[in-house]
Amino acid sequence: MGAAAVAAAAGALDRGQPAAAASRPHGRSGTMADLKHIVIVMQENRSYDHYFGTLGLPGSRGFGDKQVLTWQNGQTNYYDPNSRSEGYLLPYRADTTKYNAQNTSSRMWYFDEQDIPWHHALAKAYTVADHYFCALNTSTDPNRIMYWSGTNDPQGVLGGGPRINNDQNGEFLFKWKTYPEVLEEAGVTWQMYVDNNVDTGWMGDFEDNLLRDFAAYAPGTASADLASRGNIVVPYTTPPAGVANDSSDLDYVLREFISDCAAGTIPQVSYVTSPAAWSEHPNNAPSHGAMYCDRVIQAVHDNPELWDSTLIIINFDEPNGANRIGDGGFFDHVTPPIPEVGTAGERAPGLWPGYGGRIPLTMISPWTRGGWVVSEVFDHTSTIQLLEQWTTFLGKPAICPNISAWRRSISGDMLSAIDFTQFDNSYPTLPSRDSLNAAVTADASLPAVPQPAVGAQALPTQTTNGPLNLRPLPYQAHGVLVEDRATGSVTVNLSYSGGKAGKAVSLIGLADKYLPSLTGAEPLGLGQDGLPMTVNNQKASSYTWDATQTDGKYALSFYGPDHFVRSFAGQLVLPTEHDAKIPLATAELVKGKSGNGSVVFTLSATGTRTVRFELKANDFLGRDTVIEVDGGKKKTFTWPTEAGYYDVIITADTGTGWTQRYAGRVAQA
Repeated sequence: MGAAAVAAAAGALDRGQPAAAASRPHGRSGTMADLKHIVIVMQENRSYDHYFGTLGLPGSRGFGDKQVLTWQNGQTNYYDPNSRSEGYLLPYRADTTKYNAQNTSSRMWYFDEQDIPWHHALAKAYTVADHYFCALNTSTDPNRIMYWSGTNDPQGVLGGGPRINNDQNGEFLFKWKTYPEVLEEAGVTWQMYVDNNVDTGWMGDFEDNLLRDFAAYAPGTASADLASRGNIVVPYTTPPAGVANDSSDLDYVLREFISDCAAGTIPQVSYVTSPAAWSEHPNNAPSHGAMYCDRVIQAVHDNPELWDSTLIIINFDEPNGANRIGDGGFFDHVTPPIPEVGTAGERAPGLWPGYGGRIPLTMISPWTRGGWVVSEVFDHTSTIQLLEQWTTFLGKPAICPNISAWRRSISGDMLSAIDFTQFDNSYPTLPSRDSLNAAVTADASLPAVPQPAVGAQALPTQTTNGPLNLRPLPYQAHGVLVEDRATGSVTVNLSYSGGKAGKAVSLIGLADKYLPSLTGAEPLGLGQDGLPMTVNNQKASSYTWDATQTDGKYALSFYGPDHFVRSFAGQLVLPTEHDAKIPLATAELVKGKSGNGSVVFTLSATGTRTVRFELKANDFLGRDTVIEVDGGKKKTFTWPTEAGYYDVIITADTGTGWTQRYAGRVAQA
């Protein structure tokens, strides 16, 4: 019997809350003041596509994404270079109903809802972030150091850095301040909850409590408060008699957290770190990790006052090592933000620059109930930024001194995922822990997961039903092309508007395979060279292509978060030629209420001949349309959006390959 069958037979656990939203409890304000506790559970080594590529939550950017980066060789980011005869390997399902996928791992595997039912049920009940990236394109320790301090000291100026791998774990080397110390100084209570038994798989901390890397927590010199809250100088112990070393010991492993929740004494900020067997690290079962996270959630839920005032964040440290194409790590198709050369506080020697792969993030609270998707860019420093915002609101600002200015401009503070004016403390039906454990046991007896046969590979699909259930965002990226026939150049003007002052978006530029690389492009571990560009909301950026070197031809593409794509291709007409078809297109993004904005295209024929434009809906709303524009004239056309999203390809009958693509999201008014 496979995992899905076992889960179905074992039934589900419903904690007795009604399905309808409860009214806001007496004394609640409907503001951030209602948030009293934040519990953060960081698990191990899974990517977003690996867990949620097939997530049936409308708006989740999974395998249904049509705005995926396309390389210069014409293949999309779904194609992983491989020694197979096809030359690539596509993501393929690790079907737990047929194979032993819970207890092993492989880079290009993905799970669907049958395989990890608890994760999908939780995501569809609460809020997921589909643009949450690990902080660095490397392994566990550097990412957890970013999570607990905001930096890995990339230039080696803070004391002991940079940390780029898992070497020297637990040696109390680093001299810069951790965020828990910042909380302490601000008078915000916090606690590291971690099992201090000898590491056995089911117990211990899996060396994942990276406060042990910082000198402030060193035995013999750490303050008593840091030592007790960080749980890093308490001697390892052996579990008492009667405690088995297996999956039956969950309550024992989480005993302090469960006890504090029952007593209502958990601090304002709780960090929960799991032993190896509960961590979801590859070769440790996802469903065992689900059992662990479920027990954390239940401990909070069983105290009604806590349940009504707590936000639980479940994230992952990284996607199993480096996650650029061809570099190991679980596959994910969305390109992470990358800083330009010379960006202060970024690009540690020895690492691919920028963020690492996309990872799952689920936010559980009465203010995130409802199956929402938030598509703002986040990384591990976003958890710190959320705590900064919250503690400042409470009058105890705990501001991290270590996060780079570039990273603050790119990563949000996670408040866009939360609506404090809405309150729903009902609890969803989730697979029971017994069913999850039984699924892992059943899978262990099944054969290994095979790769697809040669010639039988197919892109995975994602089925979603219903309207896009998206958290609104106040900003948008844009880009238009300007042709300069006199100088023989084309310029792409890129802009980013809305949001807080200084906010920015990271874009990746690519040149067509038939043209030379973009000036300033560099090897980014993406399979091809790319040009990282940061576009902020204070000043537009641009990129100019000298088409005199390419017989007037150009073909440029720019990719960014939240489905942003701009692609422009064509061939410049000589400045002395007028009796020709010379198309021109510009676009204006028009905000609308409830996300119902639009894109207004102005299509012009700047030569003397009529130009026939075709507008094709590549995704979202819109109807294929033909517009003819007489020479010397122009017409406007309004293109609709779906919850703000649009993707339209415009071609012209010039015979020169003139094509423009506009995809992205219009901000909500």
